[in-house]
Amino acid sequence: MQRRVYKTPVRDTADLKQRLIETWLNTPQTVVDKATDSEGIDFFRLQACVKEKGHHFEHTMTNQ
Repeated sequence: MQRRVYKTPVRDTADLKQRLIETWLNTPQTVVDKATDSEGIDFFRLQACVKEKGHHFEHTMTNQ
């Protein structure tokens, strides 16, 4: 994903954000599944991150 995002120089934060979104949307679900099936993935943290749309979320988490 990093190689795709930084294939050419990033112009500004808006360009970076757009590249990240496009790269994520074009990433096959099988790749995401393999990454999240790995050991050490904290699904509670992933769910909290998604719920907060990527913003700071640690303060909203309860002990799991």
